[in-house]
Amino acid sequence: MKNKERKIKVGEEEYRIRLVRYLKKCRNKKQIVAGDFSCKRNEIKIKNNISEKQKEETLYHEIAHAILYELGKYNKPIQKLFYNENFIDRLGKILSQTFKIRYLNKND
Repeated sequence: MKNKERKIKVGEEEYRIRLVRYLKKCRNKKQIVAGDFSCKRNEIKIKNNISEKQKEETLYHEIAHAILYELGKYNKPIQKLFYNENFIDRLGKILSQTFKIRYLNKND
């Protein structure tokens, strides 16, 4: 993914996908951080020093956050799901099993 900017459209918003070396630690120190979704910067960040499979799983996890963010703009109960990491993990897995989009493939 060097020098090639990737984007994905979720709802009305377009999000830039970036591979990064470091991510800030999350509040829950027990949780390993492999990705980050920012609605303020319209950006999804994924650590570049993890396996390709982990990158893909992380991408779908962050896309799940983006979907719930977009849905939650107009629906208060869905806003709560945005912070439910167990729900996000499951939704990300379902998305990855449904759509095999390879945004992070080095050969693209």
